[in-house]
Amino acid sequence: MSGFWIAVEGLDGCGKTTLCQRLSVANGGVMMATPGEAFRPLRQAVHAALDEHVDALPLFYASTVVSAGHSARRLASEGGCVVMDRYWPSTVAYAMARGSRVDLGWLGAMVPAPDLFVLLELPEAVRRQRLERRGMLAADRETLQGDMGQRIMDAYRDLMPEHLLVPADLSIEDQMAMVMGRVVEGGKPVGP
Repeated sequence: MSGFWIAVEGLDGCGKTTLCQRLSVANGGVMMATPGEAFRPLRQAVHAALDEHVDALPLFYASTVVSAGHSARRLASEGGCVVMDRYWPSTVAYAMARGSRVDLGWLGAMVPAPDLFVLLELPEAVRRQRLERRGMLAADRETLQGDMGQRIMDAYRDLMPEHLLVPADLSIEDQMAMVMGRVVEGGKPVGP
């Protein structure tokens, strides 16, 4: 069986993790996330050390994405289903929205592309309610300040000219059907 790799992007609170978990289970696949499990315990320390340096933080995330991308491509080429919660577009979109001057284009050429990019979109008021219910983190608050969320979404659209736009206020079942319908249209198998 031929495998496939889906990368899910969107702002904090739009349901990326839930969709990724459900898609990976439904397809007997692997869920990955960037920066990756090995780096999760270090994120707070990295942010504390690099947050003042708007050009340094994207370089940290870029290195983790390159590694995760090569692992995801290998798994998919071996016949597995990989669903990734955030990928290269998040690294670049957040860097751009934060005002970084680092040109990540040269590195982007080394980043493997998934078979499908999914962009989840949620009305701001609904997203704010979800974030407040789960307990808002500093990163969540950042995307709600001024036009930060809109700048990130605009960057996503520029960085992923070909993506599947999924309204995140649909039921999870409808979201999954949209994504898997696109996977089937693309000639990729569905199911374990």
